[in-house]
Amino acid sequence: LYLARLFEALPDAFASARLSALELNRFDLFHAHLFSATGANSPRSGASSDSAGGSGDGLGLLFHAREYPALDPDRWPYNLGYCQRGSTFHFDQRAMDTRNILVYKGRAVVLDLGPETVLARHIIMNGLQEARTVQESDFGERLADINYFHALKARRPRHRVFVSP
Repeated sequence: LYLARLFEALPDAFASARLSALELNRFDLFHAHLFSATGANSPRSGASSDSAGGSGDGLGLLFHAREYPALDPDRWPYNLGYCQRGSTFHFDQRAMDTRNILVYKGRAVVLDLGPETVLARHIIMNGLQEARTVQESDFGERLADINYFHALKARRPRHRVFVSP
């Protein structure tokens, strides 16, 4: 139930923060990656302990929104295959810059990967600069993929979550 609520809360959180709108659908926000962070790979490595999290060890989620922008010869000329067909998400650079959402130790952080940011220069895997994709392995050991099928309206939210190793 926690995972379903988290997926459903993100679009409102983005709106409250005045970030580009998120939609729960198969083209935008529908999946996250579960990872185990320990020691130097932890998102909190090098940070002191505090009441919100203690040590750097723990489980985290890396959400990827804006997964399949519509094919557009001028704005997004990349054919991403079958999953991209019929996309309702039209490429927007600022939206792509903020497509990675890290949830760790009870906090959600939008990673700003605009071309001039430090993160963009150091964390985006080579070849994924245009898509602004961060890999969960940058934060720890990959454990599972989490998919949320919002379109399954006949099911309760917790029954729309599917986890695969």
